[in-house]
Amino acid sequence: MLFSTLEFRVMLTDYENYALAYSCQNVGTTQKNLFIWQLGRGTSFPSEMILNLMNQTLITNFGYTSDILTGTSHSADACTELPEIPAGENVVLTGQCDPNLPVVNGIELERESGTKSLLITQTSVKEPVKGLAIL
Repeated sequence: MLFSTLEFRVMLTDYENYALAYSCQNVGTTQKNLFIWQLGRGTSFPSEMILNLMNQTLITNFGYTSDILTGTSHSADACTELPEIPAGENVVLTGQCDPNLPVVNGIELERESGTKSLLITQTSVKEPVKGLAIL
């Protein structure tokens, strides 16, 4: 299996509890692949306020809420083998990537190098929504 580099940008973080990151890749001249990660240091976020802040950022910048994301299991069983991803399951959005979205500049990587790493708690689009096309 070949892996390619995926550039991602952090939109929100408090360096202690959460981060909201995204990556966008243009597909041709009229479509894009959008990846969104809600990252946390534990199995849940410490407050509803953090979830609301991340949701508002998603709505403001992408027009979506976290309802379109699907959870990722971090159990021992889920981490022992990679899931099968059927051919043709990519989700492609119409339009092009916006290089002017607000992001956190100068991420302090040293602050992220503690003993606990951020866990991906939600990733990838779970179902088609208006403006999405399944290839």
